[in-house]
Formats: sequence, structure tokens, C-alpha cells
Amino acid sequence: MHNVWRDWNEMTSRPNEKYPITFGPSEISSHIAEGEIWNDYKAFFDSLYIPLDGWVHPEDFKSKADIMRNLAREILDSADDRNEAWQALRAWKLSEPNSTSLCSKIMDI
Repeated sequence: MHNVWRDWNEMTSRPNEKYPITFGPSEISSHIAEGEIWNDYKAFFDSLYIPLDGWVHPEDFKSKADIMRNLAREILDSADDRNEAWQALRAWKLSEPNSTSLCSKIMDI
């Protein structure tokens, strides 16, 4: 939405027409901060050669699953609130390497 707001004049070719929603300085700052977090997150997974959608070639699945399992353990071990970290990691829905089903068993962390 921020990008549409920013590029509104180019998109509509109506320079005198304002975007129907406004963003204050705190909202713009928040958007920038969230963008930086997203870029860091993407760069981290790029460094692991794991795409953000999680799809990997079948021959690479076991090694990528091992990487993710080790990462999950490191996150849990370093978390101040283990339960909250565990809940967040469960949301990743990492599947077991030997699974052949799209509804596979979620790996134990």
C-alpha cells in the first residue's frame, strides 16, 4: 500500500489527484523499519540457499531440512521465552525429510 501511495501520480497520470489514504511520519518510519527487517530475513535465507517459499529440489530436501532443524534448535536455545519461540517455529511447519506427502508430519524441533 505504501508503494501505491508513493507512486500514485505515476500510476494514475493525474498529478492533482491525491491518494485517498494518508500516512503519517510514524507509519512511514514503521514501513521502512519493517522493510529493513524483511530484507535482512530474505538475505539470511538467501545465504542458506533456501527460497522464501520453502521449495527445494527433492535431492536437496534432506540437507535443507537439517539446516532448518539446526537453525530452529539454535533459535530455541537462545530464546528468552522458549515457549513463544517454539510456537513461532511451529508456524514454519517444517516437514520431515522422508515425507512424500504435502500434508506430511511436521518435524520435531
